[in-house]
Amino acid sequence: MHRVEVAIRWLMGAVFVLFGASKFYPFMPTPPVPPAASTFIAALMTTGYMWPLVGLIEVIGGALLLSGRFVPVSVALLAPIITNIVLYLLLLAKTGPGIVMALFLTSSELFLFWRYRQRWSTVVSA
Repeated sequence: MHRVEVAIRWLMGAVFVLFGASKFYPFMPTPPVPPAASTFIAALMTTGYMWPLVGLIEVIGGALLLSGRFVPVSVALLAPIITNIVLYLLLLAKTGPGIVMALFLTSSELFLFWRYRQRWSTVVSA
């Protein structure tokens, strides 16, 4: 089970480091998206701070996953990002590869949350 955890951490970490870095310097091609999705992304970009902030959180969370240190912190940092990515992919983008990515991110996040469940007990105890 440890090897599965390491593989998931590395895959998720790589995804978030690459996609997060792409928000600062767009080196990955962007596929065509529906009008509602492009309006949403344009709104995030025009604020001037939200797009880079999301990118920074993605890079930090991905780097923490790749390093294997502070994995629960990374899971907590990436949870709202993953929630928004999944909702964006399912409700706005509606593409086949997007739905696969949404399933991968959700299942990986839940798996890591479950693997580190003992560490969460101190956070949620009274």
